[in-house]
Amino acid sequence: MRVAVISDTHHNTNRANEVLDLIAPFDVLIHAGDGVGDLATLAGAGEFQTVGVTGNEDTGGDYPPETTLDLSGLLCHVTHGHQFDLNPY
Repeated sequence: MRVAVISDTHHNTNRANEVLDLIAPFDVLIHAGDGVGDLATLAGAGEFQTVGVTGNEDTGGDYPPETTLDLSGLLCHVTHGHQFDLNPY
């Protein structure tokens, strides 16, 4: 199983699709927030499962703030990190 993880697209779907084209094919696309609504556009680019969580700049939508996935027996916790005060800067 190949998994692609992307975040912080901030509605720049053209650039996000360029990146996804470079790493395709994959079976699952995870969007870790800040532009999670972009998944609707990005999902049109291929045949793969999509999973998304909200980031600190996402409002509305039907995505949870965090989730845990079972990826062929590997548990993967997905979060944008802001609710845990994680800041890479």
